[in-house]
Amino acid sequence: MGIQIKAIDENSISIIFELPVATEKANKQKLIVNMFQTQFLNISDEYFKVTSFDWNVQSEIGFYRIAEVNQFRRTVLELLLNERVKQYQPEQNQFNVSNIPFYKKELDYAFNVSNSLSVKFYARHGANVLEKAPEVTENYLNKNLMTTRYCIKYELGICEKKQLKVPAPDNSKLLIENKFGKYQLAFDCQLCRMYV
Repeated sequence: MGIQIKAIDENSISIIFELPVATEKANKQKLIVNMFQTQFLNISDEYFKVTSFDWNVQSEIGFYRIAEVNQFRRTVLELLLNERVKQYQPEQNQFNVSNIPFYKKELDYAFNVSNSLSVKFYARHGANVLEKAPEVTENYLNKNLMTTRYCIKYELGICEKKQLKVPAPDNSKLLIENKFGKYQLAFDCQLCRMYV
């Protein structure tokens, strides 16, 4: 049996790598041992950090070039990583279904309920869906399609709360247009909200 390298990680996962037999005899055993120790302690790998290196070889060892020792190190790390992947056991998270009451009893289109699973979810929590999402009913008339903190009045420099000292006239209307149509904008300046 030749020289073996055993690597153990913090989870006690281990591998054994047997070194190929050296073709030459090492004249200075201590230098070879120091080279192994230096190269294995000098691991800058994204997965592993070597904290200790023990040399328990009693017999004489052959001569290994530094490039060979570096390749041994890479092989050991690859084998250890593969073993970790093989032994990995993902944690099983337990999902507990709750029946905590929803803060509202009746839900309109604004809650964006669009499928049977969401209807069941809200029913389990004590809420009744009065109207599904506009995408399902295709009823967009007099409905806020979007509520946003982005305000076009602020963008245009006519924000009554933060920019203008004089309020804008009541009859001023702002519309936004896309390829599907024109939409009137409404504003709640106290909450800094814009509604499309």
